Amino acid sequence: MPKANSQLSDAEKQAKKQLKASLKHQRKVQKLETRIQHAISRNDPIVEQSAREELDELLRNNDRLQHQMQQEKASNNEQYDKSMLLVRDIFHRLLSTWDKKEQSFSKAEQIQRAKDLLHHMTKGTQALTMFQDATALRGYTRKKFYSRAGLVVESLGKLSPEQSSLSNKKDVIDACWKNLERINRVCSIGCGPGCDAVGLLAFLKGYVPNHNANSSSMHFILLDYAMEEWKDA
Repeated sequence: MPKANSQLSDAEKQAKKQLKASLKHQRKVQKLETRIQHAISRNDPIVEQSAREELDELLRNNDRLQHQMQQEKASNNEQYDKSMLLVRDIFHRLLSTWDKKEQSFSKAEQIQRAKDLLHHMTKGTQALTMFQDATALRGYTRKKFYSRAGLVVESLGKLSPEQSSLSNKKDVIDACWKNLERINRVCSIGCGPGCDAVGLLAFLKGYVPNHNANSSSMHFILLDYAMEEWKDA
């Protein structure tokens, strides 16, 4: 049974939209081809010529649209890859620093302790004392940092001009994008190891090349009720 639109992911919605557009285009082509055949059978050169010109224009427009979509997809992938390269670099440097210091617990032990902490966080049963286990916090970072930062990059990337041209809410998306281009102050609540802040920084680097994310005018405010524990880890 087909999923309802509300159950589809953004990628599935986009694929469905493209499929509907493709089927609509095919129906128009078939309709014009049928009109041409009927005109030929009726020996009506005027209708035949008109239908052929309309079909040529339809095919040219479709070729331009396909080319534009390919360019936008390639551009968006390039921006995403550039952003994720920065996330990967920061993540690896963070881990290499820990690996040099942390000799008493293996990566597997860090991950296992992180799973226990995540289980309590999912249930809402975590206590501040649980965050005093630096090994668990490092395991949490090893397990979640890269994917969480990448989620920020991916989510904000959907507001880019390349993406807005494919949306029926273009005005809203464009307004959000203009605000992102001017952003200079960020507050991350429940920041944990700072993955959301890194994700935003990487997004600005990859998608907004004119944004001076390293300047002194850019301020990050990180808040967490276990902030001291995260700092110690």
